[in-house]
Amino acid sequence: MEVNQVYDVFQESKFLKNVLSPGNLLFIGEAESINYFKNYAVKHQLQESNYCYSWQEDKQEQFVSKLENLKQCQGIVVASVADESTMFNKINRLLADADLEIPVFKLFDDLFVNFMAQTNLLQASDCNFRKPTVSYGILTLPRSGSTFLCHLLTATEVAGYPIEHLRVPAFTLAKYCNFDHIRLLRTLFTHRISLNGVFGTKFISHFLQDFETLETGLEKIFSSFDKYIYLLRKDKLAQAISILLAEKTEVWHIDNQNIMLNYQDELESIVIDDELLDEVNQKLYFIGQQQEYIDKVLKTYQISPLVIEYENLVEDVEDNIQKILDYLEISTLPGTIKNLEYTIKKMGSDLSLKIAEAYREKYEIKC
Repeated sequence: MEVNQVYDVFQESKFLKNVLSPGNLLFIGEAESINYFKNYAVKHQLQESNYCYSWQEDKQEQFVSKLENLKQCQGIVVASVADESTMFNKINRLLADADLEIPVFKLFDDLFVNFMAQTNLLQASDCNFRKPTVSYGILTLPRSGSTFLCHLLTATEVAGYPIEHLRVPAFTLAKYCNFDHIRLLRTLFTHRISLNGVFGTKFISHFLQDFETLETGLEKIFSSFDKYIYLLRKDKLAQAISILLAEKTEVWHIDNQNIMLNYQDELESIVIDDELLDEVNQKLYFIGQQQEYIDKVLKTYQISPLVIEYENLVEDVEDNIQKILDYLEISTLPGTIKNLEYTIKKMGSDLSLKIAEAYREKYEIKC
């Protein structure tokens, strides 16, 4: 995988912006990495207050001489897609030989892990791992309402902060950069817990398939959790249409009025024709495949989850959230799940209904 492609997977998060923003840091890495950071800083109009050095094995003496003028920098960030640990160790040895005390961090193993754990960015990510009092994973398919469920569980303040932690960035680093995603998970177990020690996360089916291709497979992931919730959506046609519209509009979630207005504008450009309905059919097939995959995972790893249906959740939020908390054996104070606040909006639209109607008519589906 090309170096720029590795860094591109962070575009959906603010990781690189957060890393490059503090200033007074020395970034050391392959020329491709350093060039990427320079271009990123220009593109995003970041203040040029960092130092960059392209690492060359045959010019280590020049590197040490440059450091004499950089003793006051906050630290050195090693950015190597090829072999972060080897470069990290070499730089530390050079600093020790030169009697220079400058903290050195790994871009992926330290800063990315700290970013995900929401701890101090500029520190070693090593920690004494602690097992949560309760850990759970939400298994689901795309567009099943998992973001809505996660917002509700977070709002209880007793069910951790469930989001999708193991997705494209972690998978890319694990596959191409010797990144230990299990160590990341253990760090999250330690830091991303609610006050009562509960950790939650979610796994979308197609991302699980990616992680299954790694040498470590899924065994270490699934053996880490106490309990599982399986979130299903009964209306597969609505789910297929939701996937299709999200892809066409590039709007996956709505949590403010500006996004809502933009989404409505994008919907107006979509025409219901045979081509669109064929795409819906393809999405329905995809959903069937993904559900078969999750069912296989449940059987393979002998997981007996609590099953929650999206439609029931929307109809009775309090009852379903209480059911989940009871299943997780999380005690709550009276009123904990009354009037839970959340910003995520339902994305159903008149267009969705019209597409569903046209699909049923074309394929002569009675309901």
